[in-house]
Amino acid sequence: MIASFFEGRVRLRANALKKVEIVGKVVNLLQNKDGIVRCNSNLRTGSLVVEYDPQKISHEDLTLAAEFLRPLLEEPAKSTPAKSCYLRKLISPKGEMYMMGASAVGTLGGLIVTRRLHMIAGSVFFLCAAYHAYRRVVR
Repeated sequence: MIASFFEGRVRLRANALKKVEIVGKVVNLLQNKDGIVRCNSNLRTGSLVVEYDPQKISHEDLTLAAEFLRPLLEEPAKSTPAKSCYLRKLISPKGEMYMMGASAVGTLGGLIVTRRLHMIAGSVFFLCAAYHAYRRVVR
């Protein structure tokens, strides 16, 4: 959570800091504290830079404040996907192996042997991909 700490400046990083409402809450909590000079956030990176007056706020105070903010900034653990998850339905190890093999033969065939072998392997790849899609998506 604390990415860097220099006297007068601390950077917090968390995925939760990519959300406007969370950043707003954290900035409101921090700016009400005497000694906080400025807070700059970057939603894209999930970063918050807090500039403070080291004469008014100690390193220990900021560490305690970061621990106080931890529950707000931590995201709950993601649960494992159910067996009926759409992405799991798309996974077919046999179909993937056939497509990878056809792709490798097509690439090497086009580079080493002949254009005709490349076209045949490409056709096999297309048929395997179509069968894979039909079997996993349509059914």
